[in-house]
Amino acid sequence: MSPLGLSKASLLAGGEAPYEGASTSADLLWHLKNYEPASYSTAENVTFNVGGTNRDSRITAYSGNQTWGAGSISAVASRLACARVEGNLTISSGFTLSPSTTSNGLYIFVDGDLTVAGTISTYNKGQSGSSGTGTMALNSSANKVAGSTTITMSGSAAAHTNGSSTASSLQTGGGGQGRHGSYGKGSGATGHIFSGGSGGGGGGAVGYYNYYQGGGSAGATATAYAGKGGKGGNSGYTLYGYATADAGGSGGTGNPGGDGGTNNSRNSSDSRTGYTGDTGTGASLVIYATGNITINSGGTLSTNGRAGRSGSHFRLNAGGGGGSGAGILVAVCAGTFTNNGSITNAGGACGGGSGSAGSAAGNGGKLTGGGY
Repeated sequence: MSPLGLSKASLLAGGEAPYEGASTSADLLWHLKNYEPASYSTAENVTFNVGGTNRDSRITAYSGNQTWGAGSISAVASRLACARVEGNLTISSGFTLSPSTTSNGLYIFVDGDLTVAGTISTYNKGQSGSSGTGTMALNSSANKVAGSTTITMSGSAAAHTNGSSTASSLQTGGGGQGRHGSYGKGSGATGHIFSGGSGGGGGGAVGYYNYYQGGGSAGATATAYAGKGGKGGNSGYTLYGYATADAGGSGGTGNPGGDGGTNNSRNSSDSRTGYTGDTGTGASLVIYATGNITINSGGTLSTNGRAGRSGSHFRLNAGGGGGSGAGILVAVCAGTFTNNGSITNAGGACGGGSGSAGSAAGNGGKLTGGGY
C-alpha cells in the first residue's frame, strides 16, 4: 500500500472528508489514522494540532500485517510515541511492547485486528511535566474515528486518588503516600494526562523512644506533575552511649526518585541515612483497532505505577517511600473486544518499613470495549 493508500481507501469506502494535515485541529485518532508518512517503518517527528494545542509527536507507520516479538515503539522524551499499523497486529507471547524511552504516552492505531498474546506496557515510561499539560481529545463527534463517543484525557487525580474512568474526562492516578516511620507520612502529588503522579517520602525513624531527644522529621511531599518523589524524613537521635537504630526514611518514587532522609543519629555505627526512592511513573496508553481486539490467556495491557522503595534494613527500619500513580489505559475497537488475559492500571503500593503504611497511589482511568 502506498502512503496515500489509507486516505484514498477511506474516501472511496465511506466518503470521509479529506485529511487536511497535521497542523489542522482535530482529535488525535483522526491524525493517527490519516497522517501520511514519508516512508514506512521509519520513525519521524511531527507536531499534531490536537483540539487547538500543538502536541509534539513521533510516529512510525507500518504497511501490512505485523507480528512483533522484539523491539519497541520509537519514542523521544516530551513527545507522544505513536504507531499506525495498516493491517492486523499480533504481539507475541513472552514479548513486552513498550516505548523505547520515557515519553508522553504510547498511542497505537491498528487498521485491522489486534491480538495480544504477550504484553503492551507503559510501566516506568512516564515523565515529569512543567505543568498539567491540559486536556487532549482522543475521539470526538466531529471526526468519529471511534464512533460518536467523546474520549478525552483530562488531567490527573489528586494525591493517592484513583483517576476518573469517565470517557470524556479520563485521568491518571495521583501519587501515593509514604510510610509513617516515627514522624509522619509524606504526601504524593498529582501527575498530568500523560503520567501518574509521584509518591511522597517515608518518615524518618528513631529506634528507642525512651532515649529519644529529637532531630527527626516526616517524609516530604512529592513534586507535582510527576516530578521528583518526596524526600524521606530525617532520622531522630538518642542520648550518647545508647544503642540507637535510627534511620532516615526512603524517598518516594518519581522522576527521579526522592532523596533519602538525613541521618541525624549520634551513633554512626548503629544508624543510617534513608534510601533514595525509585524512578518511574506509569505512562498513559491508548489503543484503537478498526477490527477486533483479543487479549489471549497470558496476554496483558498495563499502565501500572511503580511501588515505593522499602525503608527496611534488618533492625534499622524507617518509613518506605510512596508509590507512583498509574497512567490512563484506553483500549477500544470497532469490532469485538475479548479479554482472556489481564488489564492492569494499578497505582504503586507504599514501600515497607516501620510505622503504618500510607495509601497506595491511584489507579489510572480505564476505558475498554468494542463497538466504538
